[in-house]
Amino acid sequence: MALGIGPLHPPKRILLGPGPVMIEPRVYQALAQPIVSHVDPFFFQVVEDIRALLGPVFGTQNPFRMVISGTGTSGMETAVVNFVEPGMKFAVFANGYFCDRISNIAERQGAQVVRLEKAWGETFSDEEAFEFVRRERPHVVAFVQAETSTGVYTPGKAISAAAREVDAVVIGDCVTSLGGMPVNVDENGIDVAYSCSQKGLSCPPGLAPITCSPRAMERLRERKRPVPSFYFDLKLIDEYYHGQHRYHHTAPISMFYALREALRIIDEEGLENRFRRHRLNHLAFVAGIEAMGLEMHVREPRHRLWTLNTPRVPEGISDVALRRRLVEDYGIEVLGGFGPLAGKVLRAGLMGASSTRENVLLLLEALERALRAEVCPVAPPAPRGAPTPLRRKRRIAGFQKAQRHRLAPTVKPAPTAANSTRSPFFSRPSRMASCVASGMVPEVVLPYRSMLRTTCSGFSPSRSAVAQMMRALAWWGMSKPISRAVSPFRCMRSRQTSYMRRTANLKTCWPSWCTKCRRFSTVSCDAGNRLPPAGILRNSPPEPSISFRKSTKPSESSSLGSTSMAPAPSPKRTQVARSV
Repeated sequence: MALGIGPLHPPKRILLGPGPVMIEPRVYQALAQPIVSHVDPFFFQVVEDIRALLGPVFGTQNPFRMVISGTGTSGMETAVVNFVEPGMKFAVFANGYFCDRISNIAERQGAQVVRLEKAWGETFSDEEAFEFVRRERPHVVAFVQAETSTGVYTPGKAISAAAREVDAVVIGDCVTSLGGMPVNVDENGIDVAYSCSQKGLSCPPGLAPITCSPRAMERLRERKRPVPSFYFDLKLIDEYYHGQHRYHHTAPISMFYALREALRIIDEEGLENRFRRHRLNHLAFVAGIEAMGLEMHVREPRHRLWTLNTPRVPEGISDVALRRRLVEDYGIEVLGGFGPLAGKVLRAGLMGASSTRENVLLLLEALERALRAEVCPVAPPAPRGAPTPLRRKRRIAGFQKAQRHRLAPTVKPAPTAANSTRSPFFSRPSRMASCVASGMVPEVVLPYRSMLRTTCSGFSPSRSAVAQMMRALAWWGMSKPISRAVSPFRCMRSRQTSYMRRTANLKTCWPSWCTKCRRFSTVSCDAGNRLPPAGILRNSPPEPSISFRKSTKPSESSSLGSTSMAPAPSPKRTQVARSV
């Protein structure tokens, strides 16, 4: 009797969590290819292609580059069971959840585990690494290069150098860094490095790439006891894939197809371009988070992962409610923290195919709206023509104080590096000034300029994908004038849908003239009656076009570099309108 189970229709999600991430269409096409036997010569050719493509991604010349049939945890267990014997001293640099997991696996192998512990979100100095290893003199040293639970990046070069002094094998967890950041196995001196397929490689979960140095393989051949795990025995796996092709297990053929295609995409993009894309999108996301007044859990920028961001959740806000709003209203999946960070951080992954400018803007916009809904809920609009007094409920006392502070001044100076970085949403000023001083903002803005122009040309940044990041960057004069546009908005003063005429300059596009209030209003202002800073509104006529061209004249070069965006001549004026 049939059970009546219908066809499968999974929900559409935008995967911006710690993994899995979005999959390239070409990878899906590779998954649909006909399978062959696990001992077919064609399959072993696929394995050889994967081995060749893994070398540059890992940053290694190791001859031993393999793929374990399993997720990232299978790569972790493979690294431990092959190089740890009962009674060995196993040193772990512990600063997150996956450091605890590798310690647990080592204890199950009978190793004597010693740990150098730091708070979740902190990393280790070179002096601490050398002092710990020299004191313990372990046989094996393990660390997590990309800690998925905290967003901390630990290159491991000092750890490996300290381990070489005592002739210890170094195991590095590269699960969240491979494919999105430089792993540099050879340069950092890592002997055994493993990862997974569902994160930076943009592949479905199910495979764990691993590489071992000649020094580590020599240790494996000198092992006195057999490896306690048959499935994860690297010598047997090597004989299956690379040696005599002696049967070991039935490999997931379709997953090997998918991984091969994902690595081909990385090779075509180029590692330098891929790393630069991940870094710029990470910096842009951090700029948006700080423009909203939020903080990153990892305070030092050089210790932050480019692939996984951990913004702190404001006090009094439920991370579960935020994530529920993101999923239900926008279809965006991000995850929260666990362990000591439960309820304190969000884990937003921008890696692989998920690391795009569109996803950065979409996530910032959705997060801003979700925060507004949690912190400052807007009352439902009253019927047309009915009196609508301004009624707001404040859930946080600090927000009330910040609102009074913003409404108090009647005349404000023009935006400068000192005063234009205050968030229009939260009271805490952003760190945009320090970013500009360090030269970070120009590098972030350049790839986003065309999108800034396109997105701001038809509707307000506070209700668009520009969100707080684009508004903060636009205040620094990173944009050019555009033509006037008339678009329907819901005025924050009258609470009614009104046609609000835009100002002529893109960098000031959020103040608009409400045809019902007969005054300038701003949809980005919580109170609705706050005017922009003095000098923002301009009476200059609009530019004739919103198309742009690159200019290389020295006189037109801006602070962003030698290339600036200048308005292209056009005989017609452009009217842009868009409904929200």
